[in-house]
Amino acid sequence: MKTVVKISDLTKAHGVTPPGMIFYDTLQSVRKDINLLGYVSVIERAWEELKLNGVLCLDCRPVLYFKENGRPLSLRDRLRLQKLFWNQGVANVLVLADPTSVNVYSGLTKPQNEQSDNDTAENSLIETLARADYVQRIRTLFHDLATGHYYERNNYEKNRPVF
Repeated sequence: MKTVVKISDLTKAHGVTPPGMIFYDTLQSVRKDINLLGYVSVIERAWEELKLNGVLCLDCRPVLYFKENGRPLSLRDRLRLQKLFWNQGVANVLVLADPTSVNVYSGLTKPQNEQSDNDTAENSLIETLARADYVQRIRTLFHDLATGHYYERNNYEKNRPVF
């Protein structure tokens, strides 16, 4: 029996992308795109480990992982997911959405320990938005990711490791 996955309105809002970008809302769509051949196994692993709802690719390279949750995530859960995301080292942005808010994380900042308490600031958290605000800003986010303005505006340079 085939499992039918209902796609949420928030996931659907990612669907209209600028030229050079594609948002994949199913793992099957990733597997079918021959242009992603070099990233399919990496995306599959992320999809399974993080239980993703979508991946945004720019020029056939994953830049944003999207996960939507039906309930608010605890700080510990968010830190665990951000750590899994960061360890993979492929996409630059992780978006974790719940029924009321959307948390946007940097893939270039080392995650905190999962044992952190609620008083500890999340060092890789770029911003938290209400769902409606995030939906209104998706087109701008996509444009800024494509042009590199997102990284400039959010000061990704400060998070870059020094060797």
